[in-house]
Amino acid sequence: MRSAPAVAVLAVAVALATAAGGWWTVPLVAALWARVTPIRRPVVGAGAGGALGWTLLLGWTALHGPVTRLAARVAPIFHAPAWALLLATLLYPALLAGAAAGVVRPRRRWDARAVA
Repeated sequence: MRSAPAVAVLAVAVALATAAGGWWTVPLVAALWARVTPIRRPVVGAGAGGALGWTLLLGWTALHGPVTRLAARVAPIFHAPAWALLLATLLYPALLAGAAAGVVRPRRRWDARAVA
């Protein structure tokens, strides 16, 4: 499986799992995905899939509610612009998914003879 379709599958899985079970499902889905998907860089792919999944959720919510107005009202609490709050919202699942994939990805065995 190529990286882009695999990341797209993860993004949809993250969005559906988050909608059904909450934010804590992001590392669970990403860890499972990293174990079963044979891509070269699972940590980067999982981070991208986590962020894309929540982008889907944020877009869906924006269609049905005032997300930008909410961000504009909440962001001053953190002394940040509204776009920074939206960016942080997408960075959070990327870090969760990437960390989970990094913990469970198969490790290559280090061989001292290969280095010499």
